[in-house]
Amino acid sequence: MYKNNSPKESKNFNFLELQTMAYKNGNFLMVETEKTIEQCLDFCSEFHTIGSDFALLALLKHKKVFTYGYHFYAGFNLTEDRQQFSKRKLSLEELILGAIMLYPRYITPNNNSFTNVFKAIEYQHLMDNQPTKKQSFLKRLFI
Repeated sequence: MYKNNSPKESKNFNFLELQTMAYKNGNFLMVETEKTIEQCLDFCSEFHTIGSDFALLALLKHKKVFTYGYHFYAGFNLTEDRQQFSKRKLSLEELILGAIMLYPRYITPNNNSFTNVFKAIEYQHLMDNQPTKKQSFLKRLFI
């Protein structure tokens, strides 16, 4: 079911209407608003993106990823790229290493100092296992 949440234009389409619209346009379109991105990726066989970091998750789930823009994960022979890149060789493990461990900066919330990914995960684990109602800093960021 596609649900347009715009206050000006609120339309609900059932799957048959979406299928009919998609066939008329020569494409298959599916928009899901009730599932998580992980559940949607489990259902699909390909992931097409103009600009989404969820393509990394799709790569980790061994989905075929098509890019239509200049993404940091494109051009490494891991995705089907519609833009021209000078081809570089990089494994999926090396890409994840750079995207999660080398590129970002992690900050500890207790003293605002920089830390590495391992200490950030350890801190998150400690916060998750504390018998307090206070949410951990990562959960507050993503909720």
